[in-house]
Amino acid sequence: MSRFLCSLIFLLISTSLMSQSSEMIVPFYNNGKWGFMNKNKDIIVCPKYEEAFPSTSGRYRVKLKGKYGYIDTNGKMVIKAKYDEAEDFNFLFADVKRKGKSYNIDIHGRKNQKVFGRCGTHYCTRPRISRNLEIVNGRGKYGFIHNKIMSDTIKPMFDTIVPLSYQLMYLEKDNLKAISHEGTYWSNIDSVIQNLKFEYEEVKLFRCDFCGQGTDDVFGVKKNGFWGFIKEKHYNDDFISPKYYSIESLADGFALVEYEIGKYGYIDQQGNEYFIR
Repeated sequence: MSRFLCSLIFLLISTSLMSQSSEMIVPFYNNGKWGFMNKNKDIIVCPKYEEAFPSTSGRYRVKLKGKYGYIDTNGKMVIKAKYDEAEDFNFLFADVKRKGKSYNIDIHGRKNQKVFGRCGTHYCTRPRISRNLEIVNGRGKYGFIHNKIMSDTIKPMFDTIVPLSYQLMYLEKDNLKAISHEGTYWSNIDSVIQNLKFEYEEVKLFRCDFCGQGTDDVFGVKKNGFWGFIKEKHYNDDFISPKYYSIESLADGFALVEYEIGKYGYIDQQGNEYFIR
């Protein structure tokens, strides 16, 4: 993108920058550099950074000439790019490292002694089988008994059974996976088996950054060679339909996705895309 075009774009949007000052901006990638756009895909910062990251704090981490700093929603560098290492803001503080020393800074770049944990905007799930289920193994295949009542037994027919959360699991058969919920097993078992949709090639869990033991409640699923997302509470439908070559976690409100081979950009939890195809 030429400097002339960038200047022209900024001239056209300069009158609306004040109204956009509280609007969230999101990184996008073009010609080897990162810039920022808003939800309407108006360019707020032309691509000039080596790295750029989304945020919900109003401070956006960027890398310029090998150092990290932070810009605001107008694209103004409000904390100078001088840090060798830096993290995103959480609870209005960020961890940084400069000249071998690590410390916290606030949103104005001032040093702070307090240290805060980080967990994103999600709640943790713990992948485990419900106590109402007992997995049974027979000749290398897996089934289970629901509530330990023989009439609710599903004989071993699956290659594996993997818990996603307390009541959600996926069943694998012939290298394809179906998402299943324990609650459905209170109904007719034959009907449940017939309605299992073995349509996913892979299921991807994202570890909770806070405790390191649980997982995010949004899971990645791969279908027909492409990745999308499903949500624990809405597992019957694709949360964001599979259309990406690779994906990262949505836990912090945004996920980095590979929308074309070798091309990356961000999406939010509503599936809005912040890149130009």
